[in-house]
Amino acid sequence: MWCGNTKWNGTGDHLTTNPLRKTAKCAYCQSVHKTETMVVLTCQQCGSPLPDAEPIQAFLEFDTAWSPPIPVIEKLASMFPDHDFELKYFEGGMGFSGHARWSEGIEEFHQQYDYDGPRGG
Repeated sequence: MWCGNTKWNGTGDHLTTNPLRKTAKCAYCQSVHKTETMVVLTCQQCGSPLPDAEPIQAFLEFDTAWSPPIPVIEKLASMFPDHDFELKYFEGGMGFSGHARWSEGIEEFHQQYDYDGPRGG
């Protein structure tokens, strides 16, 4: 099949998450704890609650047919204005790439470039 990455037959879908912070400092006794494996964020020395973990970055990689999914990301950014969205894309066959970012539901920037990398262009 020449194009298996349509919206009906998606390919190359990957979701990974990375916590931004792996430690938390107790406000009461000032001890520092590794939070990666903790289920309940509680200081192991004094029992005080630890501050909430910082947001998690989620990286979603996927293939689309022909064009970048800018309308989809715009809609997600407007639906979830408390999240930041970043889109990096390239299309080797037609020779273009780009980078865009949305914050508070508003597009901060969108830059497009010529692509002439090893995958075509």
